[in-house]
Amino acid sequence: MISTLYFLALLSSTAWGRVGLWGERGERNGTEKCTCDAFLPSSTFPVKDLVLIEQTGVEISHKLELEMGKLETYESKLTAYAEKILTLNVEIEKMEKNPDSYNEAQYEDMKVEIKQVEALIVELQVSIRGSTTVFQSMRVQITALVATLTKLEKTYDKNLVLVTRREYINVQLQLEECERRHQELFNPNIGSCAHTGIIRISKPIVSQLNAHLNAGYRFGGWGKDSKPVHGSESMYWYSGYSSGSIVDIRFYTNYKNLVLRNHYQHHNLHSSWIGTGNNFLIRGNALYYQFNNPFSMAKLNFTTMEYQYRVVAKASPKFSYTNSPNQNFDFAADETGLWVTYASEESSGQLVLAKINEPSFGIEEEWQTSVYKPGLSNAFMVCGVLYAVRTVDLQTEEIFYKFDTKTKQESYIRIPFERFQETFTNLDYNPTDQKLYMYNGGYYVNYHLWFNHTTKDDNSPTRLLWSPPVPHMLHNPTIPCLPPPRSVCHPALPACLSDPGPPPLPSLSPISHPSPHWTPPDPHPYMMLPTLLLFLPVFSPALAWIPLEDWGSGNVTASVGESGQCVCHVNVPDTTFPANRVQHMQEITNDLILEVEIQINKMESYKGKLEIFLVELKDLTVRVAMLEHDPDNYIKLEFELIRIELREFEALVSQLKESLNASSPMFDSLYTEIHNMSLIVDQLETYDKSNLEVIRIEFAKLQKKLERCQEIEGVIKPDIVNVNIFLLLPGNCNHTGITGIGKPTVMQLNAHLNGAFKFGGWGKDSRPVRGHESMYWYGAYSTPTVHDFYLYSNYDKLILRSSFKHHDIPSGWEGTGNNYIVHGNTIYYQHNTPFSMSKLNLTTSKYEYRVIPQASQRFSYSYSDNQNMDFSADEKGLWVMYATEEAKGKIVIAKIDEQSFGIEDEWKTGAYKQLAGNAFMACGVMYVSRSVNLNTEEIYYSYDTKAGEEKHLNIRFEKFQENYVNLDYNPTDQKLYMYNNGYYVSYSVKFN
Repeated sequence: MISTLYFLALLSSTAWGRVGLWGERGERNGTEKCTCDAFLPSSTFPVKDLVLIEQTGVEISHKLELEMGKLETYESKLTAYAEKILTLNVEIEKMEKNPDSYNEAQYEDMKVEIKQVEALIVELQVSIRGSTTVFQSMRVQITALVATLTKLEKTYDKNLVLVTRREYINVQLQLEECERRHQELFNPNIGSCAHTGIIRISKPIVSQLNAHLNAGYRFGGWGKDSKPVHGSESMYWYSGYSSGSIVDIRFYTNYKNLVLRNHYQHHNLHSSWIGTGNNFLIRGNALYYQFNNPFSMAKLNFTTMEYQYRVVAKASPKFSYTNSPNQNFDFAADETGLWVTYASEESSGQLVLAKINEPSFGIEEEWQTSVYKPGLSNAFMVCGVLYAVRTVDLQTEEIFYKFDTKTKQESYIRIPFERFQETFTNLDYNPTDQKLYMYNGGYYVNYHLWFNHTTKDDNSPTRLLWSPPVPHMLHNPTIPCLPPPRSVCHPALPACLSDPGPPPLPSLSPISHPSPHWTPPDPHPYMMLPTLLLFLPVFSPALAWIPLEDWGSGNVTASVGESGQCVCHVNVPDTTFPANRVQHMQEITNDLILEVEIQINKMESYKGKLEIFLVELKDLTVRVAMLEHDPDNYIKLEFELIRIELREFEALVSQLKESLNASSPMFDSLYTEIHNMSLIVDQLETYDKSNLEVIRIEFAKLQKKLERCQEIEGVIKPDIVNVNIFLLLPGNCNHTGITGIGKPTVMQLNAHLNGAFKFGGWGKDSRPVRGHESMYWYGAYSTPTVHDFYLYSNYDKLILRSSFKHHDIPSGWEGTGNNYIVHGNTIYYQHNTPFSMSKLNLTTSKYEYRVIPQASQRFSYSYSDNQNMDFSADEKGLWVMYATEEAKGKIVIAKIDEQSFGIEDEWKTGAYKQLAGNAFMACGVMYVSRSVNLNTEEIYYSYDTKAGEEKHLNIRFEKFQENYVNLDYNPTDQKLYMYNNGYYVSYSVKFN
């Protein structure tokens, strides 16, 4: 936009006279010519720079399009080459099986084919490298454009137009999300499953205490009929008890009567039909619940008052949720029908999901999941998808797992939500209003759900979207009055004679689907008009003089008017910040840089595949060469390979034998067999080459024997070449953490030879004093009480139950819980009175205790009560783990100063203690375990005290027995020691 301003200069003298706002006085020079000078602000926008950016953007887009056009060719060639290599491999395998059927010419033809494919791959590599170079060059260019655009915006966008637009679009998107949630809450699409699942749960909506007005009635449930009969659409039901039995149920016509406790029906279950557990529901005016005798699922039809039951043969009464016993059957209903979940012995306690045929009250279909039922607090169904819930802390629950019955796919998710009270016994989804209903510590609680919709209903209401106010109005409420374009201003005239004033704000306009890239219209041109002030330097010394050659399209011309006055014509360059053009280029450069990064990653992927192809071709060439030279040589090489592998097996058996520090008949037998096999190989090599297949079979048998041996001994097979990397020296933390746990090595039943002594522990001193490096200890009881310990000079004495010392803890120093250890010839354990950490020095027989004020007696591990303080030792020193009310039941790690027996430092973790089976420390990292099923434990969480970082893991290991009460790591041999239902069990640990 070029604005032309006229100002008059009167002939008077050769000097400049005083100039008003829009005029000036001047004099014609001696040659009767006017002389015109102008001072302009230095903020003229460099249009040339923006034009250059736009041109460069067009060039890059064109180059990118050309290079992307080559991708289809690259991909088709990669596919063709992969198929060709596969064909070559098949042909060579045929040659290897019957080498005598091929001649030299055929071998030569095969080599030529391999070379041809190799040449094509090398040629493709060159092309891909060229494309990669082009893409990388584009990335450099685009990065430079982004930097220039950013600089232009910071320098010339004085009114923050682009910042305001970005803020506006962000708020607009938030508003759209908020209105979408509002739509789901107050106008839910009932019965629709046009979504990909739950993405969020609301705050708990607490209605009131139960109808008995008694918090002691903490077992029960409430909700609505999930498939109401006609006339009962608003009906609510409630059933609450002081125990887990199901004895009666109340019905309310609507929510108001529920709150007023004004029921219209009260049904007492027949004494022979009383149920148990609290995961019942009402569907189709029938109660579905768990029956006692026989153990089965039961149904009471309130229309006919008819009772039914169905035994589910596989279902077990052994597995319940964490919050309440006897929750073996859990009924659920959703948009797709009626469901029941349970666990079985066959599934090792993992949850089984079953669809119920409502007319026949039988099982239609079953799905096996991978979640362990005792590790869950509850579960529910939505649109044929199972959602499993577990406790995070005192106030938080979390949906962590889902299983889709349609696709048979499971996934782990994290959708936390708040509880009103600590424990709950009933949680169910209702498809009639898409809400969750929870019976939470005796209170009626419900939750709204938000779903991730894949499609949007065309009938959704239209939103009103407004255009943003003009940036001037946002940032500067005082709008300057500027002259309109092409107006002639004079000191004698009003400054804005023809200014019609600012325009009205745009009216509201209906927009259903606003684009995130929507660009607001430019502000009113009067407001954004560049203000050209022609002041003398005395009035505006800060303004810079701009030479005419830098004005771009702006210039100054002079002429003599009809009356002899000097008239200066100033064509001013546009100083308006071109917000739309800059924003457009910012969007284009962002899209370009994203696309270029995608293409660079593709090129890297292609290059990796080609490298693999070349390696495969090289291998094919070697195989053909061996066949070509002499088929007998090929057989000889096979024999030699077997000899090498046998020698490696021999070395491995020796290393494993040494690592166990003990003789094993199985290892001795294996060693002998390997030696005999070597002799057989030597003998068979002198025979017919067909005997090679015989030795291969025998070799495979030997491999299986070694694998079985390793499983029995509980040793993880190390890499033969890098065996020393695995067998780390004690005290070494040159690794990134645990990656595997070996099979359980079961030593024997405890020293009391009594299976009832299931509370206890065993192991080695984690920092032995001189002379006691081989010492073992043991303590076990029929209750969690800590009252004595036995010490054994070595492993043999432990097995023989021949202790060299027996420590009885005197009255007043008894402990509780079973997470004690021996460290530095000192036993560290949990003291009873006062609740504290305690230690017994085995050298001096001296006792001490230290109270940790914040530690709570409320939180224990899932397998046993009173395991409030868990002691552990590793390469970094001595630790204790506990939970606090402040941490909402989550584990706190504390480092113990061994000299002062005080706390050095603390770390709060994200692991809820009551969900954990146990925890231990290794190299300053806490590892937390939990039960997966009856036979499997899992290290699922770690916290690094050095880095302050937590990780979620999935390191599973086998249990010898279902329950255990002591699990500790020992840095002297890098093993885990477990007291597993009365048995001594240990594990080898593999580090990365």
